Amino acid sequence: MDCEKELVFERQLCLVILFPVRRVHDKSKVLWNKISELINSNSTLRLVLIDKTINSEATKFFLSLGMNGKIQFLQCDPTESIFLSQSKIKLPPDHWVSQIHDDDDFAGQVIFPSRANNSSVLQPNIRITTSRLATMSYRVPKSKLPASILFSFIPSEIWNLFTGYIRAQGEECSPSLDVALNFVCEKKFQFVEMPSFEYIYHYEHWQSRKHAKKSISIYMDHDGWGIHSDVITAEFASQIDKLLFSVWCNRRLFIHDQTGFLQSAFESITPTRRHILRIQVKIIYLFILIGFVRVFRSNNFLKLKRERVKLLSLIVAAYYSNTSHELAEVLTRISKIPSLHKLNKRFEFWSLELLSSTEIVSRR
Repeated sequence: MDCEKELVFERQLCLVILFPVRRVHDKSKVLWNKISELINSNSTLRLVLIDKTINSEATKFFLSLGMNGKIQFLQCDPTESIFLSQSKIKLPPDHWVSQIHDDDDFAGQVIFPSRANNSSVLQPNIRITTSRLATMSYRVPKSKLPASILFSFIPSEIWNLFTGYIRAQGEECSPSLDVALNFVCEKKFQFVEMPSFEYIYHYEHWQSRKHAKKSISIYMDHDGWGIHSDVITAEFASQIDKLLFSVWCNRRLFIHDQTGFLQSAFESITPTRRHILRIQVKIIYLFILIGFVRVFRSNNFLKLKRERVKLLSLIVAAYYSNTSHELAEVLTRISKIPSLHKLNKRFEFWSLELLSSTEIVSRR
């Protein structure tokens, strides 16, 4: 992986927009022109183009605009995850960073709120749209759309911790890391509204339970979960990342109320009884399936199903862990499941972070 790229612009107070581009279609240049106009309309705005297009079409387009030093370029592999690409970006103090994705849109102007400071997350109005529904103009609650944190302007202090955490995990990172970022920001930062700016989020992949399950399975499979790619493992991964990112930030940034913050993070991964029951029903179903088909199916099929049972059982054990060190031991056991070999490094990282932490968190 390339070394991190530290961005240094000429202004002290600077609002940076990351623009990862992978898709090129008929309407692409409309959005590209719109973004360039937005950046040029405000002296505090800067753009980082993360170009994943095959022939660097986006880079060529923005180079033709000039933009007078208000843009920096980062060429990335089209196949790598969006978080892995962004983890290469480091920001200096007094910078805030947000994103615009190439299948979304925006409206209005970015105006720095007068009551904001270095501990503020600047949140625009979030609107959602799908192909089936007309654009709905209302603020989406942060709890309903954790991804909204990515489209807020985040202080460089927390952004650099976030990207450092991604790099520490290795080449892969969870597609739901926004949940972890959202949790820490809600606990430790003040949210200040930016009523002059609206982010229009394309909600196509999440507009129904069926669409959401399909999208989650695709993301998890790409992340390396293989036969374990489903909503259960996605929820588990996001909850563990939430805890581990809290531990990561607590060591490097926060010196007040350490115990309370980590206690809150640890307790927040406790699932509902309904969720645990859903996992247990899945385990029973797999046991029945294994017993029914073992005469007719290959040993490899049965091996994978048994590994699936083992993972689900360990997920339940992780949720019932009484301390962070107990959880670390469960994560170590998960890392040894053969069908999760692509994620071994991540689980080992999670386990070592918990075991090496001086803050041992127990449930109340």
